Amino acid sequence: MLLTSGPKVGARNRLLVTVVAGGVFASVASLPMVLLASAAMVRGFHISYTDLQWRNLLFWTVFGVTLPLFGRVTERVAPRTQFVCGIAVFAVSAVIGALATNWQLYLVSPALQGLADAIVVSAQAVLIRAMLPSDRVGWAFGWQGAVLAAAQLGSPALGGFLLEHTSWRAVYWIVLGVGALAGAAALALLPGRTGEPGAGNRNASPSPLPVAGTCILGVAVAAWQAVVLTGGLARFGAVAVAVAATATFWVRERRTPAQNRYLPSGLLQNRAFFFTSLRGLLLYFPVNAIGMFLPLALLAVDGWSTVKVGVVLLLDALVVTFAGGTAGSFADRSPQRMVRVGFLSLTVSAVVMAFWSDTLTGVCAALLLLGLGVAAAVPGQSKIAMEAAPEQDTGSYMSVFQSAQFVSIGLASVVFAPLMQGARAQALSRDGFEIVCLVCAVLFAAGVVSVVDRTRRGDERTGTVQAQDMVGSLGGND
Repeated sequence: MLLTSGPKVGARNRLLVTVVAGGVFASVASLPMVLLASAAMVRGFHISYTDLQWRNLLFWTVFGVTLPLFGRVTERVAPRTQFVCGIAVFAVSAVIGALATNWQLYLVSPALQGLADAIVVSAQAVLIRAMLPSDRVGWAFGWQGAVLAAAQLGSPALGGFLLEHTSWRAVYWIVLGVGALAGAAALALLPGRTGEPGAGNRNASPSPLPVAGTCILGVAVAAWQAVVLTGGLARFGAVAVAVAATATFWVRERRTPAQNRYLPSGLLQNRAFFFTSLRGLLLYFPVNAIGMFLPLALLAVDGWSTVKVGVVLLLDALVVTFAGGTAGSFADRSPQRMVRVGFLSLTVSAVVMAFWSDTLTGVCAALLLLGLGVAAAVPGQSKIAMEAAPEQDTGSYMSVFQSAQFVSIGLASVVFAPLMQGARAQALSRDGFEIVCLVCAVLFAAGVVSVVDRTRRGDERTGTVQAQDMVGSLGGND
Protein backbone atom coordinates (compact mmCIF):
# COMPACT_ATOMS: atom_id res chain seq x y z
CA MET A 1 0.00 0.00 0.00
CA LEU A 2 1.39 3.39 -0.99
CA LEU A 3 1.95 5.82 1.86
CA THR A 4 0.14 9.13 2.22
CA SER A 5 0.18 11.87 4.82
CA GLY A 6 -1.95 14.82 5.80
CA PRO A 7 -5.65 15.27 4.99
CA LYS A 8 -7.48 12.37 3.42
CA VAL A 9 -7.39 12.60 -0.34
CA GLY A 10 -10.12 10.11 -1.17
CA ALA A 11 -10.17 6.97 -3.26
CA ARG A 12 -11.56 8.79 -6.29
CA ASN A 13 -8.72 11.33 -6.31
CA ARG A 14 -6.20 8.50 -6.11
CA LEU A 15 -7.94 6.75 -8.99
CA LEU A 16 -8.06 9.88 -11.16
CA VAL A 17 -4.40 10.77 -10.62
CA THR A 18 -3.46 7.13 -11.25
CA VAL A 19 -5.29 7.24 -14.59
CA VAL A 20 -3.57 10.54 -15.45
CA ALA A 21 -0.17 9.01 -14.65
CA GLY A 22 -1.20 5.93 -16.63
CA GLY A 23 -0.96 7.93 -19.85
CA VAL A 24 2.80 7.46 -19.84
CA PHE A 25 2.87 4.29 -17.71
CA ALA A 26 3.68 2.09 -20.70
CA SER A 27 6.34 4.49 -21.98
CA VAL A 28 8.02 4.73 -18.56
CA ALA A 29 7.88 0.94 -18.19
CA SER A 30 9.52 0.49 -21.59
CA LEU A 31 12.53 2.72 -20.86
CA PRO A 32 14.42 0.43 -18.41
CA MET A 33 13.57 -2.62 -20.52
CA VAL A 34 14.91 -1.01 -23.70
CA LEU A 35 17.94 0.22 -21.76
CA LEU A 36 18.71 -3.35 -20.69
CA ALA A 37 18.46 -4.33 -24.35
CA SER A 38 21.22 -1.88 -25.31
CA ALA A 39 23.93 -4.51 -25.65
CA ALA A 40 21.64 -6.70 -27.78
CA MET A 41 20.80 -3.72 -30.03
CA VAL A 42 24.47 -2.81 -30.44
CA ARG A 43 25.17 -6.33 -31.61
CA GLY A 44 22.00 -6.74 -33.67
CA PHE A 45 22.20 -3.45 -35.53
CA HIS A 46 26.04 -3.51 -35.73
CA ILE A 47 26.47 -0.07 -34.14
CA SER A 48 28.62 1.42 -31.36
CA TYR A 49 27.45 2.63 -27.96
CA THR A 50 27.99 6.18 -29.17
CA ASP A 51 25.66 5.48 -32.13
CA LEU A 52 23.15 4.10 -29.65
CA GLN A 53 22.83 7.55 -28.09
CA TRP A 54 20.89 8.67 -31.18
CA ARG A 55 17.99 6.73 -29.70
CA ASN A 56 18.12 8.85 -26.55
CA LEU A 57 18.78 12.04 -28.53
CA LEU A 58 15.67 11.61 -30.69
CA PHE A 59 13.35 10.56 -27.87
CA TRP A 60 14.29 13.28 -25.38
CA THR A 61 14.71 16.04 -27.98
CA VAL A 62 11.34 15.45 -29.60
CA PHE A 63 9.75 15.03 -26.17
CA GLY A 64 11.27 18.14 -24.63
CA VAL A 65 11.05 20.50 -27.60
CA THR A 66 7.42 19.74 -28.51
CA LEU A 67 6.07 19.95 -24.95
CA PRO A 68 5.48 23.74 -25.06
CA LEU A 69 3.71 23.35 -28.43
CA PHE A 70 1.27 20.82 -27.04
CA GLY A 71 0.94 22.90 -23.89
CA ARG A 72 -0.61 25.54 -26.16
CA VAL A 73 -2.83 22.87 -27.69
CA THR A 74 -4.37 22.22 -24.25
CA GLU A 75 -5.76 25.76 -24.43
CA ARG A 76 -7.71 24.80 -27.55
CA VAL A 77 -8.59 21.13 -27.13
CA ALA A 78 -10.24 19.23 -24.29
CA PRO A 79 -7.29 17.76 -22.35
CA ARG A 80 -8.81 14.26 -22.28
CA THR A 81 -9.00 14.25 -26.08
CA GLN A 82 -5.36 15.29 -26.34
CA PHE A 83 -4.43 12.72 -23.69
CA VAL A 84 -5.99 9.82 -25.62
CA CYS A 85 -4.53 10.99 -28.95
CA GLY A 86 -1.08 10.87 -27.40
CA ILE A 87 -1.62 7.28 -26.31
CA ALA A 88 -2.63 6.41 -29.89
CA VAL A 89 0.64 7.87 -31.22
CA PHE A 90 2.52 5.81 -28.62
CA ALA A 91 0.85 2.67 -29.96
CA VAL A 92 2.17 3.42 -33.45
CA SER A 93 5.69 3.94 -32.06
CA ALA A 94 5.54 0.57 -30.28
CA VAL A 95 4.56 -1.27 -33.46
CA ILE A 96 7.44 0.33 -35.41
CA GLY A 97 9.89 -0.51 -32.61
CA ALA A 98 8.81 -4.15 -32.67
CA LEU A 99 9.01 -4.56 -36.45
CA ALA A 100 12.00 -2.39 -37.46
CA THR A 101 14.70 -4.40 -39.21
CA ASN A 102 17.40 -1.70 -39.54
CA TRP A 103 18.75 1.04 -37.32
CA GLN A 104 17.45 3.95 -39.38
CA LEU A 105 13.87 2.66 -39.38
CA TYR A 106 14.07 1.82 -35.69
CA LEU A 107 14.94 5.44 -34.86
CA VAL A 108 11.45 6.45 -36.03
CA SER A 109 10.11 4.61 -32.97
CA PRO A 110 11.81 6.69 -30.23
CA ALA A 111 11.02 9.89 -32.15
CA LEU A 112 7.31 9.02 -32.23
CA GLN A 113 7.42 7.88 -28.62
CA GLY A 114 8.83 11.27 -27.63
CA LEU A 115 6.05 12.99 -29.58
CA ALA A 116 3.43 10.80 -27.89
CA ASP A 117 4.74 11.53 -24.41
CA ALA A 118 4.80 15.27 -25.13
CA ILE A 119 1.14 15.15 -26.15
CA VAL A 120 0.17 13.23 -23.00
CA VAL A 121 2.37 14.99 -20.44
CA SER A 122 1.28 18.49 -21.51
CA ALA A 123 -2.33 17.47 -20.80
CA GLN A 124 -1.51 15.92 -17.41
CA ALA A 125 -0.83 19.19 -15.55
CA VAL A 126 -4.07 20.71 -16.85
CA LEU A 127 -6.06 17.69 -15.73
CA ILE A 128 -4.45 17.68 -12.27
CA ARG A 129 -5.10 21.38 -11.72
CA ALA A 130 -8.70 21.03 -12.92
CA MET A 131 -9.53 17.97 -10.81
CA LEU A 132 -7.82 18.77 -7.49
CA PRO A 133 -7.73 21.67 -4.99
CA SER A 134 -4.51 23.70 -4.74
CA ASP A 135 -3.56 22.22 -1.36
CA ARG A 136 -3.35 18.74 -2.91
CA VAL A 137 -1.19 19.62 -5.92
CA GLY A 138 2.05 18.49 -4.24
CA TRP A 139 0.38 15.25 -3.18
CA ALA A 140 -0.88 14.72 -6.75
CA PHE A 141 2.60 15.06 -8.25
CA GLY A 142 4.01 12.82 -5.53
CA TRP A 143 1.33 10.20 -6.15
CA GLN A 144 1.86 10.46 -9.90
CA GLY A 145 5.58 9.93 -9.35
CA ALA A 146 4.81 6.90 -7.20
CA VAL A 147 2.60 5.40 -9.90
CA LEU A 148 5.26 5.95 -12.55
CA ALA A 149 7.91 4.46 -10.25
CA ALA A 150 5.62 1.45 -9.92
CA ALA A 151 5.84 1.14 -13.70
CA GLN A 152 9.55 0.49 -13.24
CA LEU A 153 9.17 -2.08 -10.47
CA GLY A 154 8.47 -5.05 -12.66
CA SER A 155 9.85 -3.76 -15.94
CA PRO A 156 13.60 -4.31 -15.31
CA ALA A 157 13.05 -7.88 -14.13
CA LEU A 158 10.60 -8.50 -16.98
CA GLY A 159 13.03 -6.98 -19.45
CA GLY A 160 15.83 -9.18 -18.15
CA PHE A 161 13.60 -12.27 -18.47
CA LEU A 162 12.62 -11.37 -22.05
CA LEU A 163 16.25 -10.83 -23.04
CA GLU A 164 17.26 -14.15 -21.52
CA HIS A 165 14.47 -16.18 -23.11
CA THR A 166 13.04 -14.30 -26.13
CA SER A 167 13.94 -11.06 -27.92
CA TRP A 168 14.09 -7.38 -27.01
CA ARG A 169 11.34 -6.83 -29.60
CA ALA A 170 8.84 -8.48 -27.26
CA VAL A 171 9.16 -5.40 -25.02
CA TYR A 172 7.27 -3.32 -27.56
CA TRP A 173 4.40 -5.78 -27.91
CA ILE A 174 3.94 -5.83 -24.13
CA VAL A 175 3.91 -2.05 -23.71
CA LEU A 176 1.53 -1.78 -26.67
CA GLY A 177 -1.03 -3.77 -24.67
CA VAL A 178 -0.44 -1.69 -21.55
CA GLY A 179 -0.90 1.50 -23.55
CA ALA A 180 -4.21 0.25 -24.91
CA LEU A 181 -5.46 -0.36 -21.36
CA ALA A 182 -4.37 3.16 -20.34
CA GLY A 183 -6.31 4.67 -23.24
CA ALA A 184 -9.45 2.75 -22.33
CA ALA A 185 -9.21 3.85 -18.68
CA ALA A 186 -8.78 7.50 -19.72
CA LEU A 187 -11.85 7.41 -21.93
CA ALA A 188 -13.91 5.81 -19.19
CA LEU A 189 -12.84 7.84 -16.15
CA LEU A 190 -11.33 11.22 -17.00
CA PRO A 191 -13.59 14.29 -17.39
CA GLY A 192 -14.14 15.27 -21.00
CA ARG A 193 -13.83 19.01 -20.35
CA THR A 194 -12.12 21.35 -17.92
CA GLY A 195 -13.78 24.39 -16.44
CA GLU A 196 -17.58 24.39 -16.25
CA PRO A 197 -19.15 20.92 -16.54
CA GLY A 198 -20.27 20.35 -20.09
CA ALA A 199 -18.68 23.55 -21.31
CA GLY A 200 -15.91 23.79 -23.85
CA ASN A 201 -12.46 25.03 -23.09
CA ARG A 202 -12.92 28.76 -22.39
CA ASN A 203 -9.21 29.50 -22.69
CA ALA A 204 -8.97 28.86 -26.43
CA SER A 205 -6.96 31.51 -28.26
CA PRO A 206 -7.26 32.45 -31.94
CA SER A 207 -3.50 32.99 -32.24
CA PRO A 208 -1.63 30.37 -34.32
CA LEU A 209 0.37 27.61 -32.73
CA PRO A 210 4.19 28.05 -32.75
CA VAL A 211 4.77 25.11 -35.10
CA ALA A 212 7.58 26.74 -37.08
CA GLY A 213 9.41 27.88 -33.95
CA THR A 214 9.12 24.38 -32.47
CA CYS A 215 10.60 22.77 -35.59
CA ILE A 216 13.48 25.27 -35.77
CA LEU A 217 14.33 24.78 -32.09
CA GLY A 218 14.16 21.00 -32.52
CA VAL A 219 16.69 21.18 -35.35
CA ALA A 220 18.94 23.42 -33.23
CA VAL A 221 18.85 21.15 -30.17
CA ALA A 222 19.43 17.98 -32.22
CA ALA A 223 22.27 19.61 -34.17
CA TRP A 224 24.09 20.75 -31.03
CA GLN A 225 23.93 17.22 -29.68
CA ALA A 226 25.07 15.82 -33.03
CA VAL A 227 28.19 17.96 -32.69
CA VAL A 228 29.22 15.67 -29.81
CA LEU A 229 28.19 12.41 -31.50
CA THR A 230 29.81 12.98 -34.89
CA GLY A 231 33.31 13.66 -36.15
CA GLY A 232 35.20 15.02 -39.14
CA LEU A 233 33.18 16.86 -41.82
CA ALA A 234 29.92 15.71 -40.27
CA ARG A 235 30.78 17.60 -37.08
CA PHE A 236 31.49 20.81 -39.01
CA GLY A 237 28.16 20.40 -40.79
CA ALA A 238 26.38 19.88 -37.46
CA VAL A 239 27.98 23.03 -36.04
CA ALA A 240 26.85 25.06 -39.06
CA VAL A 241 23.28 23.76 -38.81
CA ALA A 242 23.21 24.30 -35.04
CA VAL A 243 24.41 27.90 -35.25
CA ALA A 244 22.06 28.76 -38.13
CA ALA A 245 19.03 27.16 -36.46
CA THR A 246 19.76 28.79 -33.09
CA ALA A 247 20.15 32.22 -34.66
CA THR A 248 16.97 31.76 -36.71
CA PHE A 249 15.00 30.73 -33.64
CA TRP A 250 16.28 33.70 -31.61
CA VAL A 251 15.52 36.25 -34.34
CA ARG A 252 12.10 34.72 -34.96
CA GLU A 253 11.18 34.83 -31.28
CA ARG A 254 12.12 38.50 -31.05
CA ARG A 255 10.15 39.50 -34.14
CA THR A 256 7.06 37.37 -33.58
CA PRO A 257 4.12 38.87 -31.64
CA ALA A 258 4.19 37.79 -27.97
CA GLN A 259 1.08 35.61 -28.21
CA ASN A 260 2.59 33.63 -31.13
CA ARG A 261 6.00 32.89 -29.63
CA TYR A 262 7.33 29.51 -28.60
CA LEU A 263 7.68 30.67 -24.98
CA PRO A 264 4.44 31.81 -23.29
CA SER A 265 3.99 35.55 -22.92
CA GLY A 266 5.38 36.84 -19.62
CA LEU A 267 7.34 33.68 -18.78
CA LEU A 268 10.75 35.33 -18.72
CA GLN A 269 9.38 38.08 -16.47
CA ASN A 270 8.01 35.46 -14.04
CA ARG A 271 11.33 35.06 -12.24
CA ALA A 272 10.07 32.61 -9.62
CA PHE A 273 8.91 30.22 -12.34
CA PHE A 274 11.95 30.82 -14.54
CA PHE A 275 14.55 30.08 -11.87
CA THR A 276 12.61 27.08 -10.59
CA SER A 277 12.78 25.70 -14.13
CA LEU A 278 16.53 26.31 -14.25
CA ARG A 279 16.96 24.43 -10.98
CA GLY A 280 15.17 21.52 -12.62
CA LEU A 281 18.19 21.16 -14.90
CA LEU A 282 20.35 20.50 -11.83
CA LEU A 283 17.96 17.71 -10.89
CA TYR A 284 17.14 15.89 -14.11
CA PHE A 285 20.42 16.26 -15.99
CA PRO A 286 22.47 14.23 -13.45
CA VAL A 287 19.68 11.90 -12.27
CA ASN A 288 19.10 10.62 -15.76
CA ALA A 289 22.79 10.48 -16.64
CA ILE A 290 23.21 8.00 -13.78
CA GLY A 291 20.00 6.21 -14.70
CA MET A 292 21.12 5.71 -18.29
CA PHE A 293 24.73 4.74 -17.76
CA LEU A 294 24.62 2.66 -14.56
CA PRO A 295 22.90 -0.33 -16.23
CA LEU A 296 25.31 -0.14 -19.16
CA ALA A 297 28.32 -0.12 -16.80
CA LEU A 298 27.02 -3.08 -14.81
CA LEU A 299 26.21 -5.08 -17.95
CA ALA A 300 29.08 -4.24 -20.28
CA VAL A 301 31.91 -3.53 -17.81
CA ASP A 302 31.19 -5.61 -14.72
CA GLY A 303 29.55 -8.50 -16.56
CA TRP A 304 26.35 -8.65 -14.51
CA SER A 305 23.47 -10.65 -15.99
CA THR A 306 20.44 -8.78 -17.31
CA VAL A 307 18.24 -10.42 -14.66
CA LYS A 308 20.56 -9.34 -11.82
CA VAL A 309 20.71 -5.77 -13.12
CA GLY A 310 16.94 -5.71 -13.56
CA VAL A 311 16.33 -6.81 -9.97
CA VAL A 312 18.82 -4.33 -8.47
CA LEU A 313 17.29 -1.46 -10.44
CA LEU A 314 14.02 -2.09 -8.59
CA LEU A 315 15.42 -0.44 -5.46
CA ASP A 316 15.08 3.23 -6.34
CA ALA A 317 11.69 2.60 -7.94
CA LEU A 318 10.51 0.86 -4.76
CA VAL A 319 11.52 3.85 -2.65
CA VAL A 320 9.73 6.33 -4.92
CA THR A 321 6.65 4.11 -5.07
CA PHE A 322 6.23 3.81 -1.33
CA ALA A 323 7.44 7.29 -0.37
CA GLY A 324 5.93 9.31 -3.22
CA GLY A 325 2.56 10.07 -1.61
CA THR A 326 4.09 11.01 1.73
CA ALA A 327 6.78 13.19 0.14
CA GLY A 328 4.13 14.92 -1.96
CA SER A 329 2.05 15.72 1.12
CA PHE A 330 5.09 17.20 2.87
CA ALA A 331 5.80 19.20 -0.28
CA ASP A 332 2.35 20.79 0.00
CA ARG A 333 3.45 22.22 3.37
CA SER A 334 7.14 22.95 2.76
CA PRO A 335 8.17 22.50 -0.88
CA GLN A 336 11.53 24.25 -0.62
CA ARG A 337 12.63 22.17 2.34
CA MET A 338 11.70 18.96 0.53
CA VAL A 339 13.65 20.04 -2.53
CA ARG A 340 16.74 20.66 -0.39
CA VAL A 341 16.42 17.27 1.33
CA GLY A 342 16.10 15.65 -2.07
CA PHE A 343 19.24 17.27 -3.46
CA LEU A 344 21.23 16.32 -0.34
CA SER A 345 20.23 12.67 -0.70
CA LEU A 346 21.09 12.74 -4.40
CA THR A 347 24.52 14.26 -3.72
CA VAL A 348 25.43 11.46 -1.34
CA SER A 349 24.04 8.90 -3.80
CA ALA A 350 26.26 10.14 -6.62
CA VAL A 351 29.38 10.05 -4.40
CA VAL A 352 28.62 6.48 -3.32
CA MET A 353 28.02 5.56 -6.96
CA ALA A 354 31.37 7.03 -8.01
CA PHE A 355 33.49 5.09 -5.50
CA TRP A 356 31.57 1.89 -4.73
CA SER A 357 29.45 1.05 -7.79
CA ASP A 358 31.69 -1.93 -8.51
CA THR A 359 30.17 -3.71 -5.50
CA LEU A 360 26.62 -4.95 -4.98
CA THR A 361 26.37 -3.20 -1.59
CA GLY A 362 27.53 0.11 -3.03
CA VAL A 363 25.07 -0.03 -5.93
CA CYS A 364 22.16 -0.90 -3.61
CA ALA A 365 22.99 1.91 -1.17
CA ALA A 366 23.34 4.45 -3.97
CA LEU A 367 20.03 3.44 -5.57
CA LEU A 368 18.17 3.69 -2.24
CA LEU A 369 19.53 7.22 -1.72
CA LEU A 370 18.71 8.07 -5.33
CA GLY A 371 15.10 6.97 -4.84
CA LEU A 372 14.77 9.02 -1.64
CA GLY A 373 16.19 12.08 -3.37
CA VAL A 374 13.85 11.84 -6.35
CA ALA A 375 10.82 11.18 -4.14
CA ALA A 376 11.56 14.31 -2.08
CA ALA A 377 12.67 16.76 -4.79
CA VAL A 378 10.27 16.16 -7.67
CA PRO A 379 6.91 17.00 -6.01
CA GLY A 380 8.43 20.05 -4.29
CA GLN A 381 9.80 21.35 -7.57
CA SER A 382 6.49 20.76 -9.36
CA LYS A 383 4.49 22.39 -6.54
CA ILE A 384 6.66 25.54 -6.63
CA ALA A 385 6.43 25.77 -10.43
CA MET A 386 2.66 25.26 -10.63
CA GLU A 387 1.96 27.83 -7.91
CA ALA A 388 4.09 30.34 -9.82
CA ALA A 389 2.31 29.71 -13.14
CA PRO A 390 -0.81 31.73 -14.06
CA GLU A 391 -3.82 29.44 -13.70
CA GLN A 392 -5.17 30.22 -17.17
CA ASP A 393 -1.80 29.30 -18.70
CA THR A 394 -1.13 26.14 -16.69
CA GLY A 395 -0.66 23.94 -19.75
CA SER A 396 1.79 26.19 -21.57
CA TYR A 397 3.82 27.17 -18.47
CA MET A 398 4.12 23.66 -17.03
CA SER A 399 5.02 22.29 -20.45
CA VAL A 400 7.97 24.69 -20.60
CA PHE A 401 8.93 23.65 -17.05
CA GLN A 402 8.92 19.99 -18.07
CA SER A 403 10.55 20.74 -21.42
CA ALA A 404 13.66 22.14 -19.74
CA GLN A 405 13.91 18.94 -17.72
CA PHE A 406 13.51 16.53 -20.61
CA VAL A 407 15.79 18.35 -23.04
CA SER A 408 18.46 18.16 -20.33
CA ILE A 409 18.02 14.38 -20.20
CA GLY A 410 18.80 14.01 -23.88
CA LEU A 411 21.72 16.39 -23.48
CA ALA A 412 23.08 14.29 -20.60
CA SER A 413 23.15 11.14 -22.69
CA VAL A 414 25.05 12.92 -25.45
CA VAL A 415 27.48 14.92 -23.30
CA PHE A 416 28.56 11.93 -21.22
CA ALA A 417 28.58 9.33 -24.03
CA PRO A 418 32.21 10.07 -25.07
CA LEU A 419 33.35 9.57 -21.46
CA MET A 420 31.59 6.22 -21.32
CA GLN A 421 32.94 4.95 -24.66
CA GLY A 422 35.75 2.46 -24.24
CA ALA A 423 38.74 1.80 -26.45
CA ARG A 424 36.70 -0.48 -28.74
CA ALA A 425 33.48 0.53 -30.50
CA GLN A 426 31.37 -1.94 -28.51
CA ALA A 427 33.08 -1.43 -25.13
CA LEU A 428 32.49 0.94 -22.20
CA SER A 429 34.84 2.57 -19.66
CA ARG A 430 34.54 2.08 -15.87
CA ASP A 431 36.72 5.17 -15.24
CA GLY A 432 34.41 7.16 -17.48
CA PHE A 433 31.38 6.15 -15.42
CA GLU A 434 33.08 7.19 -12.18
CA ILE A 435 33.84 10.62 -13.67
CA VAL A 436 30.20 10.94 -14.74
CA CYS A 437 29.08 10.23 -11.17
CA LEU A 438 31.45 12.81 -9.68
CA VAL A 439 30.21 15.47 -12.11
CA CYS A 440 26.64 14.56 -11.11
CA ALA A 441 27.53 14.95 -7.41
CA VAL A 442 28.77 18.50 -8.08
CA LEU A 443 25.54 19.37 -9.91
CA PHE A 444 23.40 17.97 -7.09
CA ALA A 445 25.40 19.98 -4.55
CA ALA A 446 24.73 23.10 -6.62
CA GLY A 447 21.04 22.21 -6.37
CA VAL A 448 21.27 22.24 -2.58
CA VAL A 449 22.85 25.69 -2.62
CA SER A 450 20.21 27.00 -5.05
CA VAL A 451 17.34 26.44 -2.61
CA VAL A 452 16.46 29.30 -0.26
CA ASP A 453 13.98 28.47 2.49
CA ARG A 454 12.79 31.76 3.91
CA THR A 455 9.42 32.18 5.52
CA ARG A 456 7.38 35.34 5.50
CA ARG A 457 5.34 36.20 8.61
CA GLY A 458 5.79 32.70 9.96
CA ASP A 459 4.44 30.72 7.03
CA GLU A 460 5.41 29.70 3.50
CA ARG A 461 2.05 30.83 2.10
CA THR A 462 1.42 28.74 -0.97
CA GLY A 463 4.99 27.51 -1.17
CA THR A 464 5.81 29.74 -4.12
CA VAL A 465 9.43 30.85 -4.18
CA GLN A 466 9.65 34.60 -4.02
CA ALA A 467 11.37 36.08 -7.04
CA GLN A 468 14.06 37.87 -5.06
CA ASP A 469 14.90 34.70 -3.12
CA MET A 470 15.32 32.72 -6.31
CA VAL A 471 17.53 35.37 -7.89
CA GLY A 472 19.67 35.50 -4.77
CA SER A 473 19.95 31.73 -4.47
CA LEU A 474 21.27 31.44 -8.01
CA GLY A 475 23.79 34.23 -7.80
CA GLY A 476 21.70 37.37 -8.16
CA ASN A 477 20.80 39.99 -5.59
CA ASP A 478 19.90 38.57 -2.20
